[in-house]
Amino acid sequence: MVGLLGRTCVTGLCAAFLVSGVASGEARYKEKILYSFKGGSDGTGPGSALVADVQGDLYGATFSGGGSGCNGFGCGTVFKLTPKGQETVLYAFRSGGDGAGPDGPLIMDAQGNLYGTAGYGGIDGCEVGCGTIFEVTPQGHETVLYAFAGFGDGSNPVNGLLADAQGNFYGTALGGGPSVFGEVFQVSPKGAETVLYSFTGGADGGDPDSGLIADAEGDLYGTGYVQGGCAVSCNTVFKVTPQGSETVFHDFARAKKGTDPVGVIADAAGNFYGTTEYGAGRSCGGGGCGTVFKLDPAGKEIVLHTFGRGNDGVFPAAGLLADSQGNLYGTTIWGGGGNCPHGCGTVFEVTPNGEETVLHAFAGGTDGQGPEGALIADAQGNLYGTTAAGGSSKNGTVFELTKN
Repeated sequence: MVGLLGRTCVTGLCAAFLVSGVASGEARYKEKILYSFKGGSDGTGPGSALVADVQGDLYGATFSGGGSGCNGFGCGTVFKLTPKGQETVLYAFRSGGDGAGPDGPLIMDAQGNLYGTAGYGGIDGCEVGCGTIFEVTPQGHETVLYAFAGFGDGSNPVNGLLADAQGNFYGTALGGGPSVFGEVFQVSPKGAETVLYSFTGGADGGDPDSGLIADAEGDLYGTGYVQGGCAVSCNTVFKVTPQGSETVFHDFARAKKGTDPVGVIADAAGNFYGTTEYGAGRSCGGGGCGTVFKLDPAGKEIVLHTFGRGNDGVFPAAGLLADSQGNLYGTTIWGGGGNCPHGCGTVFEVTPNGEETVLHAFAGGTDGQGPEGALIADAQGNLYGTTAAGGSSKNGTVFELTKN
């Protein structure tokens, strides 16, 4: 199975981000629930993308569950799911120094070790801890590679990691830093942190709310936003060089062409693709239902699809997956119909020409509800993802979509 490069690769900074093996979505897809979380020791609320090994086993994280800590809700888990649907909790967080609330996608190395971020826990501070970077071995042993301290080095690393050939990890912290608007960081294999860039919340944006991708030169790209305080808009796609210089690659014009971008991928020609969770129109309470966009190498934006036209989906809250033909695949947390007040969410495809197809509309109940994470795909074009709610116990699911 293959997923988004920059989320699954750990052998080098990734210059190409489109994956092959995903078939175009003209035919209907059939959904299969691989696992429904019970909400106890097995975890609750998987809200991020999965990663897979060569045997087809899936790995992910749940934000809560796994024990009695964190005010009785559990502090989250790292889990393994076999192709036959057998779930194993590799590690359950305790909300001590080990971290709490793992909410970003995991990456895996050649030995099967998993790496990720916990948005809370770790060093006392930030009220409930400032978050950690962790490693979990195939045997379930956890090591904290780095614990954030808050003001000086950032806090709440709620997104996934990127790794290079030397084993350095790159990521974003949602808060902290000298201006408390977040940072881009590097952590060495020995746990030494380097702050590559601290956001000021001004023209440079801030609150980076996605993981990173990288080009052949090692330049890092991500997305961020700040509510208010900017002359035009603080919703950005940014670039940070290995030397720590930041450039706003694209500044979204509030709501007109989308707002609150949630990560980007890129093709070999230097075009970027992503989603904005809101904006572009007066639907969805006047704030817009979100977009799928393309940025050319100069940063000029083209809106490929605007959500909110019937049952096509509402609020795409995760990044995209792309096939070798340039078709884009993603999820929306609302819309699509079903037994939910605002719709139970969708899996969609958008072609390079902007034509959207709903591949699956969740119905709620045992079917799942509210997919918040990106998708991964196998060589046959089957899609895999998670829903944060729904399922037999209403605590989330892992699903597979196959073509009929």
